[in-house]
Amino acid sequence: MFVQEYQAKRLLSRYGFSFPPGDVAFSTAEASSVAERIAAEAWVVKAQILAGDRGRFGGIKMVSSVSAAVAETQALLGSILVTPQTGERGIKVDAVYIERSVKIERELYLAILLDRFQRKLVLLGSPLGGAGIESVLAEQPDTLQRLSMSIDNAPDDDELRRFASGMDLNDALLDQYVQICRGLHQSVNELDALSIELNPLAIVDGNRLACLDVKMEIDDNAMFRHEDYAEIRARNRFDDRKLRAQSGYNYIRLDGDIGLLVGGAGLALATMDLLKLHEMEPANFLDLPPIASRSDVADACQTVLESPSVKALFVNAVGGGLTHCDTIAEGLITAHKKARITCPVVVRFAGTKREHGLTLLRNSRMPFQFADTMGEAIEILLRNMRA
Repeated sequence: MFVQEYQAKRLLSRYGFSFPPGDVAFSTAEASSVAERIAAEAWVVKAQILAGDRGRFGGIKMVSSVSAAVAETQALLGSILVTPQTGERGIKVDAVYIERSVKIERELYLAILLDRFQRKLVLLGSPLGGAGIESVLAEQPDTLQRLSMSIDNAPDDDELRRFASGMDLNDALLDQYVQICRGLHQSVNELDALSIELNPLAIVDGNRLACLDVKMEIDDNAMFRHEDYAEIRARNRFDDRKLRAQSGYNYIRLDGDIGLLVGGAGLALATMDLLKLHEMEPANFLDLPPIASRSDVADACQTVLESPSVKALFVNAVGGGLTHCDTIAEGLITAHKKARITCPVVVRFAGTKREHGLTLLRNSRMPFQFADTMGEAIEILLRNMRA
């Protein structure tokens, strides 16, 4: 689950990270209150969406009065912000973050992430940072440094200092940098985060490091340990373009028009490849786990169909594990009863309880179309899309 900037700053504030004073606003009235509460000569108004490059595409505004902060908030709230990371449809802005403007002397990049292959945490740091950092690092890859660390044990101070020595910092700033690295190691463990990115980590006020923007991804598998994440999940539930749904399936929204409900990640990828081969575009990636229940399937189906771009649904499942074909059929029927499915639905079942699942769907008198093979399913989809 990805976390919005204001949420990440709230979570990290307990670990001693330095942020400019700021708060979130969901309305112009709240924006006025936040700006008045923060003593400043200038403020920054930031659209809160789960995507980067906000500043280059109109999502970050500098203002010098409370009234200007309110006006920019009004302009941003409800607008659709489009950046290279949102896709062509963009993301609707439901909140802004208002913080005190600071004078930036230099921007750096610092991040920590989980390396699943090494089973270690990795620090990534560069003396360069700020907007367009991906392009900057692609052009100057030698500026990016890596340090692998144990997940469980605190990082070695000497190793951190050697890592920090490549950031072109004086002694006072180097000490702060090392402490920030320690804070990242502690917070990524205690918050069950998969990654935390500070960009920019800026030198401000002559001799101080401040985290001006934060991106964070939290491990969905650890949600049971964090009741305090309920509000974060609820607010991010339908805006996150890469999420693991509450019921346990993997879902990624894409820009096509063929909705996919597929059992297993490998089969899902193969299904997407087959669609692309026949010049059709998937509207999503969705991987049902082998323990999905009827309600899980129904929820997954509704999630796929919530996308307004979906013109047809392809259900491609091999019964196995604890999720047999009849369970998937029951989930489809449940989804239809909750919210009538109006688009064409093509079903291809194989594996355990295939015939029972097909019988349930046929007896439901819902407008399903059936295929024995993936090739037949593609032909049916093509006919539907041409109709």
